[in-house]
Amino acid sequence: MGKNTQKRSNDTPEQFYELSKSYSKEQFFKDLNNYKPDSAPGSRYSYSNVGVEILGYILETINRKTISELIHENFIETYGMKYTKLELNEEDEKHLSSGYWMKNSTTSPNFVTPLWGTSGFLYSTLPDMLCFIELQFDAHNEVIKESHNQLLKKGRDRFAYMWRIIDDPDGYTVYLHHGQTHSMQNWIYFNQHSNFGLYIVTNQSGFRTGGYLIKLSETSVSKDKKGT
Repeated sequence: MGKNTQKRSNDTPEQFYELSKSYSKEQFFKDLNNYKPDSAPGSRYSYSNVGVEILGYILETINRKTISELIHENFIETYGMKYTKLELNEEDEKHLSSGYWMKNSTTSPNFVTPLWGTSGFLYSTLPDMLCFIELQFDAHNEVIKESHNQLLKKGRDRFAYMWRIIDDPDGYTVYLHHGQTHSMQNWIYFNQHSNFGLYIVTNQSGFRTGGYLIKLSETSVSKDKKGT
């Protein structure tokens, strides 16, 4: 469980891939046992892949099913998102986009998940992600409604379950999430008041990529409000 650092090089994807292969759930719990909390639960926000992996463990334990089984039941069977999964078969891999880290001309390796995969190892497609955005507007879906509940507020910063919450210039609530690996970055945005959702994905990842995605989303939202 290392700190996020800017000292990453062109071979970072390969280093991370090798580290992932040698890691395990047993080692994860050993590392977690050595962690000493410095604040009360729910009192301070900190970006944490570890926290989301713990959530994966909790979901598996409570439901007595693997995360892959839960994804299949709750997304594939229920909403037809048949290309959203943790594990790819040979046919899936033929259609997988090549991803690049920074200015590398060689593709980054496909990541393997030694843990539960809930921190960002899910594969999907644009149609499936648009379906996911559409779900966010279902006012009768109790699970979706719960996921939007504000859990923490610090100053102007507000947070739900893996969602960042802000108010747009018109005062309406907007939900955001940014995702990143060493081969892609994406940005999801939706406004329930205007029934508007946006998903942007790129097969390049670097230190400035997230900022570019935010600027692109702001331009798209501005055009939507103008009706262009």
